[in-house]
Amino acid sequence: EEASRSDARPTPEQSSAKPEVKPLSYADKMAQPFPLAADLKASGTFEAVPGLAKAPGKGQKHRYRIDVEKGLGLDAGLFAEAVQKTLNDDRSWAHNGA
Repeated sequence: EEASRSDARPTPEQSSAKPEVKPLSYADKMAQPFPLAADLKASGTFEAVPGLAKAPGKGQKHRYRIDVEKGLGLDAGLFAEAVQKTLNDDRSWAHNGA
């Protein structure tokens, strides 16, 4: 009986490891469009985004709370991060920017 060609070859080891999936960076997330319908009717109620971020540098500190309307489907954590980055930018009102 003749063996098939594949019978003579060793079977390559199959890797059970899943390919590494890197999480999206802040810039990657912000580059993705977030579609909101013009006629979207959300709940009309708002929810505070939990968290705390220290202000960089010295000087007067400003406290603020970030609220997101329920029902938008918005990534509240990403939105809060965008607000924090904007307010801490050297060009923002918090840094006497224009």
